[in-house]
Amino acid sequence: MKRLFTTLLITLSLTCLIRAQVTNVPYHCDFENASDIADWELATAYGIDMSYMVGEATASHGTHSLYVSPINGPGHGNAVFIRENSGYIISAIKRFQLPAGDYDISFDYNIKGGVGDSLFVLWLPENRLPLLHAQANNMIAANSIYRNANYVKGIYTKAFDWSNDQKILTITNSQASQNMCLMFAFVSASGNAPVQNPGACIDNIDIVRKGNVGDCYMKPMNLMQENTQQGNCRFSWTGYADSYELEYFKMTEPNNVTHVNNITNSYYDVPQITLTEGVYAFRVRATCENDTSLWVTRQNMLVYDASGHCIDYLNLSGPDVVCQYGDFDNPYRSIGVIDNGSTSILSRHTIHFKENEFDPNTGGGLRTKPQGAIASVRLGNWETGSEAEAITYRIERDEDTRVIKMNYAVVLQDPSHDPSQQPHFTLEILDAAGNRIDPNCGVADFAADSHMPGWHTYSSGYDQVTWKDWTTIALNLTGMPDVIYVRLTTRDCSQSGHYGYAYFTLDCTDGKMKGDQSCGVIPDKFEVDEGFSYRWYKKSEGMTHAIPATDPRLSMGGRVFTPAVSDTAVYCVDMMQTNNSNCYYTLESSRKAVLPEADVKAYWEPVNCQNKVRLVNTSRMIEYYNDADGNLVRDTLPTFNGLTLWTIHRADGTVMRSEDLEEMILDVPEEGERISVHMYTRMIDADCSDELDTTFVIGPIGPTSATTVKYMCDGDAGFDFNGQHYDQTGTYTTVLKTWAGCDSTLTFDLTVIETETIPSDTMVCDKDVRLPWTWFGQEIDPTKEDSIYEHHVEVSFGGCDTLVYTNHVRILSSLVMTLDYERMDYCQQGLAAINIPYTVQKGVATAYHLMFDKASLDAGFHNVDGDVEDEAEVSIPLDVDVLPGTYSARIKFDNAACGDTIFNIDFDVPYAADSVITQRWGDFLALRQRAVDKYGEFTTIQWYHNGTPISGQNGAQLYLPNAGIQPQIGDAFSLELTRKKDGITKTSCEFTLKDFAGYDLVSVSPTVVINGEAFITGAAAEPMQVRIINQMGSIVSTQIAAGANARISIPQSAGIYMVEITRHDGQRILKKIIVK
Repeated sequence: MKRLFTTLLITLSLTCLIRAQVTNVPYHCDFENASDIADWELATAYGIDMSYMVGEATASHGTHSLYVSPINGPGHGNAVFIRENSGYIISAIKRFQLPAGDYDISFDYNIKGGVGDSLFVLWLPENRLPLLHAQANNMIAANSIYRNANYVKGIYTKAFDWSNDQKILTITNSQASQNMCLMFAFVSASGNAPVQNPGACIDNIDIVRKGNVGDCYMKPMNLMQENTQQGNCRFSWTGYADSYELEYFKMTEPNNVTHVNNITNSYYDVPQITLTEGVYAFRVRATCENDTSLWVTRQNMLVYDASGHCIDYLNLSGPDVVCQYGDFDNPYRSIGVIDNGSTSILSRHTIHFKENEFDPNTGGGLRTKPQGAIASVRLGNWETGSEAEAITYRIERDEDTRVIKMNYAVVLQDPSHDPSQQPHFTLEILDAAGNRIDPNCGVADFAADSHMPGWHTYSSGYDQVTWKDWTTIALNLTGMPDVIYVRLTTRDCSQSGHYGYAYFTLDCTDGKMKGDQSCGVIPDKFEVDEGFSYRWYKKSEGMTHAIPATDPRLSMGGRVFTPAVSDTAVYCVDMMQTNNSNCYYTLESSRKAVLPEADVKAYWEPVNCQNKVRLVNTSRMIEYYNDADGNLVRDTLPTFNGLTLWTIHRADGTVMRSEDLEEMILDVPEEGERISVHMYTRMIDADCSDELDTTFVIGPIGPTSATTVKYMCDGDAGFDFNGQHYDQTGTYTTVLKTWAGCDSTLTFDLTVIETETIPSDTMVCDKDVRLPWTWFGQEIDPTKEDSIYEHHVEVSFGGCDTLVYTNHVRILSSLVMTLDYERMDYCQQGLAAINIPYTVQKGVATAYHLMFDKASLDAGFHNVDGDVEDEAEVSIPLDVDVLPGTYSARIKFDNAACGDTIFNIDFDVPYAADSVITQRWGDFLALRQRAVDKYGEFTTIQWYHNGTPISGQNGAQLYLPNAGIQPQIGDAFSLELTRKKDGITKTSCEFTLKDFAGYDLVSVSPTVVINGEAFITGAAAEPMQVRIINQMGSIVSTQIAAGANARISIPQSAGIYMVEITRHDGQRILKKIIVK
């Protein structure tokens, strides 16, 4: 094979193959200074262009380390090259002369090189050093002197990251008198094979006296890191020193070290906000008066800020993450996280965050996380069995989540099955129901294929692994729902014999074009997200005039476009999905300058009477450009691409600091506070910042009270206060809430100025009014019957009247009435009462009183009181026991104001017609016997016919034919009777002659009886009652007759008799007979 570099012996200026300077302890060497390497002997085999050297190719801490590398040529530093030679030793030696005793030795190492290469670390007497030229590659391991010597460790094999080892050296008395050598021997085992440079790497060598329990210089132990409730990252340890020295740094930046001296506690707190996200290491040592302990290091401490990621993809147990596992046919069969640590083959969902960690199945070719990432998720493992795993992330999209970007690396065995049965890795964008939102542009699927570009193959024995190095793919989320689900799935092959797993990181971006945003300088290039294919063109020309990929203005695989300095055009780029060019979205930008502007707003927002202020970060990015007229235009960008640090000075001296908060809410004392705020903001990835100092004065809050005093005159409408109406004297209290939620006590004090009223009443009859009529100077209107007059006496307080005279004037009308009693027909009234109509024409009558004279009272009348209506009647009730006659009474109508009105009346009480007259038959009338029984004997009797006296008819019976009267139905007959007991003569009401037709069918014969008997003929067969009545109306006898020709007995005394026959149906028949 052609030699790649010249073989010659090179000895560095610091290399010395003769006896060098002897060093005592404590000894510390980190190869950062020239003095650290001045007394090291660096040697290599003759003809080998490889040597130990100090350089910046790698370092465990700081910027320099000691490592094996080609002296010249392409392999210098970090590189992979073809090494032609093998079987040689390259060594670095340093001499020490130490007193007898025990010593601690510590060093960091990293072994790369080729297969079989190793590092021997030896502690030997000077006279036992191996030859430094052309030894066999197994010489050190085979030589018992070296193998059994007091070595630090016999052999270190290939590794991919820095490690630390610590050992104890024991110096015997015999060794104390001679020089001892620390030797790092790199043994090359393979030639004509690719090797990874640098080979053996050494850094941070410490040799100190071994401390025992209680010694100041005993090395610290139990290094720990934890987060405190105060927001600090605490590094802690145990030890016996009074003072410690500490260093901490991000493992990706070993040259950016923070050094702290004179720590008197066994811990040190670092504010978390000062630690940027990453993987950290810290180391500590005890410092004593004339000695130190070893540096003791704790590595791989993850500082992770989930809020800085749009997807919290590392929190596998988070509320928006679902881990599943199953088999090839159904990867989603079970839910749960299977994580036994990142190094376990059994882990199916796990996190890798160690720096410089390499996948064990790719021969160190694949890092377990991409450069610059804090950590990755490994989905799946290298165990076969047709296993499958999935992780689903729920993402709430916002304006900053337009593109989801995934960095992934895949490790798959390629069994050359049908593609559908191969190990697979799939990325999908789903909706809430688990359906693919966009089956074309929302899916990416990969299977193992060693023949595809970008895939690598690693073989170890019979195992062959195909792996794809870290690759970025991005999917456009524009137009998708606000909530999406990102699911990643890995599958082993379906035949159970081959595995497949993947590493990934997730991120999202706003998908916008970014310029090279330096401080206020117009950007000289445009940069877009990686993970796409790109089509650039000038907006004015359209995509048909796409810029060729070979255009020198394009770089970074087409991701960066650098226009000419004078080019002010607007450029577009189509962001095309790598596996489907039909899936794309378009961005545009032009050359504009951007500067940050710090700003903060305060909003006073007390809640529930607790004083609070909300401080809102309103810092922004301002872009500047010249318009077509050359005028400078200033616009605010819609997004703030910057970092902000708050520093708040409180009135009590407290200082608060916070980073990148959108807002913060502060509790403020009730009495208010003056708060000073310093805002510092800077652009991300640009040395450009702005600062603002401002002061906010927050007002006081707390319970409040207020009193409102009001006066009102008695009788006024009153006042409305807090939604209530008040018109009475009193103190009224209402408790409300202020805008700050505090009690606000409102008191309303109302005094009603009362008015004393002196009332008077005046009543006068209209006939007594004398004009003019005045009262307190006011003229009384005589035409108003009822009115009230007032006289007010005013006082100055409150403008209210305090004394009011009132006069209720009523002018009463005299009573004028009419009484109409001459038009009465008492007989038509039925004689139950005598009703006398009256009318009130003027004035008011409150009642009437019917008062009879003594004779009337004695006759049975009773005085009557009643209410008066304008038109009504005074009723004189006629008692059944009142004797007919003429009576007298007075009717008094009350009018208290103007005098009563009295009427004197005389009235007649006639005999009721039916009470004194009875019709015996069709032409025979008689004085009723019961009238005689009731009123006594009558001294005179006079019959009237239709109002005319009947001459000669002065007896108890009236036989009309004898009186020369032809009976006519409806004729009126009455009686004028003079009572014997009081001599009063009164006429009865008229009796109307009734129809007795048909009664004559029944007859009595003979009508002139001589022998004392007679016969009733024409009667029915039913029994009949027969009464014989004399002329005086007395019943002489009562008999029962039956049959068509019934016999009845007739009195023997001569005279005229009436025979009253009452039939079974109640019909009465009267017949007259004469007895001689």
